[in-house]
Amino acid sequence: MQCRVLASAVALAALFASTQAGAAMTLLPGKRLVILNRAPDNEARNKITVTARSGDLAISPPGSNGDPTCTGAGGGGGRLTVTSLITDDTHTTPLPCQNWTGRKTGSWRYNDRFLGDGTCKRVEIRSSRTLKAICLGRGSSVLDFDLREGQAQHPIDVKLELGTGPDRYCMRFGGSVVLDGANGKKFLARDSAAPSDCLP
Repeated sequence: MQCRVLASAVALAALFASTQAGAAMTLLPGKRLVILNRAPDNEARNKITVTARSGDLAISPPGSNGDPTCTGAGGGGGRLTVTSLITDDTHTTPLPCQNWTGRKTGSWRYNDRFLGDGTCKRVEIRSSRTLKAICLGRGSSVLDFDLREGQAQHPIDVKLELGTGPDRYCMRFGGSVVLDGANGKKFLARDSAAPSDCLP
């Protein structure tokens, strides 16, 4: 009887550990990054869109440390950070748990239609497929990533953190740079290789 109780306890502990230890780092190739600044400076009209595609893209299970919904371990939530490694310009926006939902197809979706909780209107991450984010400055929060005239911005890192682990999804846009941001209005990069590391 004692052995049976002990075995059950070990099994439960293993199950709990596997649920809690879901935090992971995924280095992704970047498909497209667009940063728009309006001139003269009007942060309410700034915009950032990012897309990544990879068969290696995976998400943690519901209830784990990587679950961004409010039922995730520790309360869920997340944040998105965009950083120029050249100018140190950076923008971080929270992604609170109440705006996240999970789908049976193996994906997390964030929706903040009226931009009441940050600058991201929509974020979606689909297992083995895509990561997408659209962030706008027209809500109650400032989208304060500033392109500088005469200054190239790349490489630019994008990091999505999910849950309290957190799970981290990292991209570095510096591959095929169409517009480097030196016009102070637009940065556009496509088809960047996965980075070798991820900013802390």
